[in-house]
Amino acid sequence: MTQVLSENEKKLAFCGVLMALFLFALNQTIIAAALPRIVSDLRGFELYPWAFTSFSLASTVSIPVWGSLSDHRGRRPIFLFGVFLFGLATFATGWADSMPGLIFFRTIQGLGGGALMSMAFATIADIFTSLERAKYQGFNSTVFAISSFLGPSIGGYLTDQFGWRYIFWVTAPLSLVAFYFLYRYLPSRIHRGEGKLDRVGISLLIFSLVPLLCALSLLSGKNASPTPAVLILVCSAFVALIFFWWEFRVESPVIDPRFLLNPTLRTANLASFLTSAGFFGAIIYLPLFMQGVRGASATSSGMILTPLIIGMTVTSTLAGLRVSRTGHYKSFILMGISLMTISLGILSLDLHNFPAAGIVVVAVLLGLGIGPTNSLFVLAVQTEAPRNRIGTVTSTNQFFRQMGGTVGVALFGSVLAASFQDGLYGDLPGELTSLSKVTVSRLTSPEVITDPRELSWAQSTLENLGVGEVTEGLVTTLREHLTTGIRRVFLSAAILSTIALVLASVLPNRNLKSPPCLPRPEIEAIR
Repeated sequence: MTQVLSENEKKLAFCGVLMALFLFALNQTIIAAALPRIVSDLRGFELYPWAFTSFSLASTVSIPVWGSLSDHRGRRPIFLFGVFLFGLATFATGWADSMPGLIFFRTIQGLGGGALMSMAFATIADIFTSLERAKYQGFNSTVFAISSFLGPSIGGYLTDQFGWRYIFWVTAPLSLVAFYFLYRYLPSRIHRGEGKLDRVGISLLIFSLVPLLCALSLLSGKNASPTPAVLILVCSAFVALIFFWWEFRVESPVIDPRFLLNPTLRTANLASFLTSAGFFGAIIYLPLFMQGVRGASATSSGMILTPLIIGMTVTSTLAGLRVSRTGHYKSFILMGISLMTISLGILSLDLHNFPAAGIVVVAVLLGLGIGPTNSLFVLAVQTEAPRNRIGTVTSTNQFFRQMGGTVGVALFGSVLAASFQDGLYGDLPGELTSLSKVTVSRLTSPEVITDPRELSWAQSTLENLGVGEVTEGLVTTLREHLTTGIRRVFLSAAILSTIALVLASVLPNRNLKSPPCLPRPEIEAIR
């Protein structure tokens, strides 16, 4: 039920919604440039991807949970609690003194972020009429574009000038502004729905996804035994089967598996999963490549993401305008994924001595390829659904896209860690073999080439031990192994993108200007 608000009240409430969306989107990008320095300061390179994965996993799993809770409790209390939780966790993250502590606070952040995402889109539908929604929904893409443009640069600047903790301390007060606007202008009761909360489904979803990511993490590192990871993967798959069995039978499922019975919905969701993995892999590991391999500062490494975001924004807008005129979307999806695959393939080459301008061009091309896929896959699934199921179909696609980024980053982290350690000790200068294991372990940490302070420590330590002349050889070896690991990450992303291209090629070439298709039996049979 939509409550009547004055135009001024709608706009002020919408300001709070936009601020909440900005907080969520900014948090995903501002940490990218600072992440190498964070893991160096907290000495947790082996947990590098979890600084992102913990947030993404918590937000992804909690999005349908908060949505269901808001149907029972109303949007406003859930929204306000989410903003409060997000702001508090953001501030606390700045005080983390270890990687496990940082990951814990990032997980709490993700829970709050899930509430921000789910409540923002639901609230817009509540406070605006159907004629107004199209106008105001357009601001959402603008907010994400602005945050993606500003996030890496702000994160890099704050890290270089003040320290990485300030990226959390500076953004946390923005939560107070969002909280004020929502508390002051958002009606206390906008919407109440019916149906029971699927608590069993929520639990099964969590217990299937968390072990999956833990198993991917266990597969990283030298001499890591695959047995525990395989056992965990088997358990995760078993719980996932129970989850889908349960969701087929429950009245209000968290993720409705019946959507996957429709070939187009299944194809579009799987392709979204794969392309999202490639996108988040680029966002996380391009700055690491610039800092660890090319020796760039956090600010400069953050700037490498700017051309990627610009390219993504341009093609997303132009493709949408073009599709609205022609009615065809499949060709733009195929062109986008093709360009994305080529760009990731180029990044998998040896770019150690590649001109900086060339890397910027590749980043632009990658952004141009990613742009159309984000919005047009949503359009593809919406085209297949009857009007009364569009909301559920769209949220399912968002879930697959978020999970693609979460699983992808965890998988790439395992690939990077294993590649970095592979044969490392055999390639080290011979003078280091006589040093203690503790000293060698710290000297061979990737932090030596991502943090100037660690490099300075390594130089002074080796000089004090009378082997200062091997410093250059040590740094060269570390950069070669990190380069190999990052190249394999981008190669893995290119392979996933290629699979997505094959999947997208079987999408039907629908004309949106044609009369609507009859509802698919797989969708209508849901209930």
